[in-house]
Amino acid sequence: MRRDGPKRRFGISIRKSLADELDMLASVMGVDRSVLVEEAISWYLDDHRHLLGPHHCRGIIAAVCPDNREVADVVRRNREIILGHFHLHLDGLCIDIFSVSGESEKIARALGSLKGLGCRTRFIPAEEEGRIEAHTSTPQRRDSSSTGCVERD
Repeated sequence: MRRDGPKRRFGISIRKSLADELDMLASVMGVDRSVLVEEAISWYLDDHRHLLGPHHCRGIIAAVCPDNREVADVVRRNREIILGHFHLHLDGLCIDIFSVSGESEKIARALGSLKGLGCRTRFIPAEEEGRIEAHTSTPQRRDSSSTGCVERD
């Protein structure tokens, strides 16, 4: 994770049990809480950046689902954005990895469909970290060969 650039301090309130667990993990990893919180926020933004504005994106969707046949329906409905799919069964769960490329709204819809089936999902964009500014209303273009997301003009 790239941590260069200016920092901004702000306060948050979280459950004591969560704060205690964060402190234990920071101690075990030999880092301070800020490093872990910054990394967690970065991952969360990666997962939800599609809500910030329409753009073309590529990456992978990882899904851990209850063993059910409805995942195949999600795959069929989203063939337009799914470039490849890996599937296996493990202890009553389905593990699915999807390589995707397409409009952010379609990727977000596929993620929502999987979550609706009770899947735990994660979208990992094939782009540089910290590119939230690419999804603002300021028109920009990026070379899609070097990043995963390209904002529409």
